[in-house]
Amino acid sequence: MRIFTVLKSGREYLPLHVRALKRQIEQHSATPHEFVCLTDIPVAGVECIRLDHDWPGWWAKMELFRPDLRGSILYFDLDTVITGSIEPLCQVAGLTLLRDFYRDGAPGHQPEGLGSGLMLLPEADRMTPWLSFSRNPKLLMNQFPGGDQRFLEMHYQHRAARWQDLVPGVVSWKVHCAQRGTVPKAAAVVCFHGQPRPWAVPRFQNLYQEAAP
Repeated sequence: MRIFTVLKSGREYLPLHVRALKRQIEQHSATPHEFVCLTDIPVAGVECIRLDHDWPGWWAKMELFRPDLRGSILYFDLDTVITGSIEPLCQVAGLTLLRDFYRDGAPGHQPEGLGSGLMLLPEADRMTPWLSFSRNPKLLMNQFPGGDQRFLEMHYQHRAARWQDLVPGVVSWKVHCAQRGTVPKAAAVVCFHGQPRPWAVPRFQNLYQEAAP
């Protein structure tokens, strides 16, 4: 499985966060996986592919849909913590995104939406969003100020499977963990969205410590 993350420099995300995610994936993998970072700066110790565009912030993630990236992509946001085996995720075959943890469609809640912090993107399913976005990225960035996930809902809302239906160990720090201060025993992937970042949470800070050169 080709596992990707994206680092757009100039904000709070750093190369050390890429290496931390790589270490967690290696620790919780039963088989080797190719780990790749799409980025505009070098990341020591990590296979990198250069970003082609200067799309700001989360919009850099749209380069995952480039036609030169072949095969299926399993994507993790950099502020993801791996706490258990990722092999069940790697065994999923089709287009799969998160069910938004707040817009979950439950009775009394907002209509269901998608989250893009964890995605399985088969090559064939990436072409239509890429053609749509690359034609006029500025227009679409203005049209969807809420971010890439709102844009992807336009293409995937009624086509994508939801991780929470396929892999029960996918949880949200804010929704499932923060109030109790603990991670459910069955959790394998803890998704952070907004603040805090995992490196600001005391129980996870050791994941981001690196030995001095």
